[in-house]
Amino acid sequence: MFDHLLKKIRNSSNVSGCCAVSDLTTFLSSGPLIAMELQAENGIKRWADMAGPTDPSVARQVAPASFRARFGTGKTLRVEWTFT
Repeated sequence: MFDHLLKKIRNSSNVSGCCAVSDLTTFLSSGPLIAMELQAENGIKRWADMAGPTDPSVARQVAPASFRARFGTGKTLRVEWTFT
């Protein structure tokens, strides 16, 4: 499972520009991880709307009820990652 996730991380556009892949893989492997598969019409978009902007400081300004605004502490430690 983790190898599959690492492949998704390396190929994801979500990672570019936010952090080093090594920092992200260290964070994701540092403790418990919940992996989910979304199966809904427009599921990725709906989940992204609930998660909020990728930068928690921006999320606090524009989407204060989002996951990242409420629980994120930085661009890497942002509570939620979506890999498609």
